[in-house]
Amino acid sequence: RPLLRLVCGKFLGDFNGFVNMCVEHIRSPLDNAKTKVDHIYTGPNTSKIYDDMINCDQEGLLMVHSSKMYPTEDCTFFQVLGRVMSGTLHAGTDVRILGENYTLQDEEDSRG
Repeated sequence: RPLLRLVCGKFLGDFNGFVNMCVEHIRSPLDNAKTKVDHIYTGPNTSKIYDDMINCDQEGLLMVHSSKMYPTEDCTFFQVLGRVMSGTLHAGTDVRILGENYTLQDEEDSRG
């Protein structure tokens, strides 16, 4: 709750009602991880990646569920709005984007 208040305060000013609503009605990322991963992840549920994601393991493999990609004006790279499912992401880290049709057998649907 203190971190949520700090972040919302920086962006939204005094927004106690919004913070209280989030705390009371939105499940924590860890409590909701298995449901979210089962809904979006198509890989095997016996893999290390799966375990890292359902445990929100910050030391695990980096996996980010991207919601929206915004190209820069010169279209040389994207800024991505996403949720870190596992691992740790730092500003400036280069990542490979795997599209919806990506498979290990056919890496055509990836951007790095």
